[in-house]
Amino acid sequence: MAEHVNLEQASDEDLARRVQEIMAEMAPLEEALGRLRVQIQQVASEQKKRERSQHLKARMQVRTTVAQGQMATLQQVAESSNDLVPPDTALAGLRFFRDSGTEVGLGYATAREPTVWMTNGSSTAAVKTIAEIRSRYLEGWDFGTAAHPGVRIHIPNSRMEKILQASEVFIIRRFESYRPSHRLHPLGRKSTTSWLGRLAGKLRQIVVRLTVRAHPRSSRARLRWDGHTLEAWVTTSPTEGAANLAVIGAIAEWLNVSRSAVRLVSGHRSRAKIVEIEGLRTLPPAGQTHR
Repeated sequence: MAEHVNLEQASDEDLARRVQEIMAEMAPLEEALGRLRVQIQQVASEQKKRERSQHLKARMQVRTTVAQGQMATLQQVAESSNDLVPPDTALAGLRFFRDSGTEVGLGYATAREPTVWMTNGSSTAAVKTIAEIRSRYLEGWDFGTAAHPGVRIHIPNSRMEKILQASEVFIIRRFESYRPSHRLHPLGRKSTTSWLGRLAGKLRQIVVRLTVRAHPRSSRARLRWDGHTLEAWVTTSPTEGAANLAVIGAIAEWLNVSRSAVRLVSGHRSRAKIVEIEGLRTLPPAGQTHR
């Protein structure tokens, strides 16, 4: 079909033919764009590799003293080549702490063993040894995934998860003992923050993730919690997010927290939703119904 032909005057067959022609013209362009994306990611990874190799030469040893509360961070271990943590050590043979001294687990709360996710932008890998962390880091890989950069941690024996920077995760070998006497910082720098500020910050960093099933336009509002999914009946319609706001308000009232502490993570246009509640340590026992 000639380009100057008025589309309004074209037949259905002509339009269908033109769509096929345009798609045929687009195919090689999309392939070329895909190749360019891969190439630029490879170049970026090579740049990171060289930068980190130079950085490694500048700091070959990371000195820590556990007895003084000075512990290496996951970032320092990735950047170093010393034997502070033997390279063949599995993550399962280590213990992990936050700067508050709270012991945490690596990876998802439901995982059977500690795992760190790393990405180079085009690929993602689940890493379970110190050697692989160091190797991939020096190759230009970063902690996390393309969608969620950082290190995913969880509070043991709970469903609470959070993503931190690698510089905020401290390491100790499992056979060593540690009793935190103050907040931890890289190379043992002590915090001058007041205990009240530390407590407030620690509470803000605790997040509970909740699976919600919403029922808009219900005859009456109520909640039902079975220990896994919260069923939320609200009387508002889903128009312009009204039902989402009603669900957030109902959850805040049920858990006795402020509305600002409840955040809708996913499912803005779906009945199945994921909600995060900030500053909450535990959820109520299963079997509760709230009206």
